[in-house]
Amino acid sequence: MVRRPYDIGDRVCFLEANAGTDDNGPPSGGWIVESVDLYTTTVRLGTTREYATFTNGSLSNSRILNLKRSEKPNVYMYLKFTMNVTQEQLDEYRSRIIGFIKDRPREWIKVVGFRCTHVETELQYLKYALIVQHRESWQSFATIQISKGDVFIFALLLQKELSMEYTAPKMPVQLSGDPASSLTKSFVDQNTVSKASQYLFGTPPLNDANNNRKFRNPLDDPPLDDTKVNYLTGVQSTQFSTGTAGVASNWLSESQNTTQSEISRLSFEDEKPSDETKSKFV
Repeated sequence: MVRRPYDIGDRVCFLEANAGTDDNGPPSGGWIVESVDLYTTTVRLGTTREYATFTNGSLSNSRILNLKRSEKPNVYMYLKFTMNVTQEQLDEYRSRIIGFIKDRPREWIKVVGFRCTHVETELQYLKYALIVQHRESWQSFATIQISKGDVFIFALLLQKELSMEYTAPKMPVQLSGDPASSLTKSFVDQNTVSKASQYLFGTPPLNDANNNRKFRNPLDDPPLDDTKVNYLTGVQSTQFSTGTAGVASNWLSESQNTTQSEISRLSFEDEKPSDETKSKFV
């Protein structure tokens, strides 16, 4: 006998031998067989209508699910309830769902189950699975999805009506690091250094946009007076706490020494320092 796992027009899925199946039905609506010959099988994807061809040899070790030949499917829907829900509310919810299914005998056969599948104490919710058996096979994938959507909408509205809807709790936010030192560093970097550079040199400090700018000869600058020195080293105590002011003052002192040592090595690119200039550096 020739093995014929599918016929033309069947909706199928190709899986690995031990792969699990999805509760939501065939992924992407499965493949619809369009033609079969001795060497290849031509199929079209159920949802996007993409066209594909498989060699029969590549399918020999696959597990083939024939959704047309399968029995009437069980459709799963997952719902979340608050942990404060009572048994009376759950009983009322179950009876209303069963009544909704019975009112649609052309779509649904029965409610197979309504049970709790997971309890999440940290997020404070109960996860329930509503399992309903449809009259069509997964061959009619679109019809099942439409019917499933109707039940889902009714289930969510019923949750709200019975005050059983779940709202995620507000979770605390944990901050790492030292906020005081981060604030001091940010303040000094963005404000104090920029103002000090403008006050001393008349130009903003170097950044990524102007790191090719040329400085004048530092020997032409007048010496720092007491006001400018106090501006660099003095930080108003009203802006910082005692510990933070100490960190900022030490950082400014180190920055001043580094800046002066870097500036002392600068000169015009087009000028060579004269002997008198060299003697001043010495």
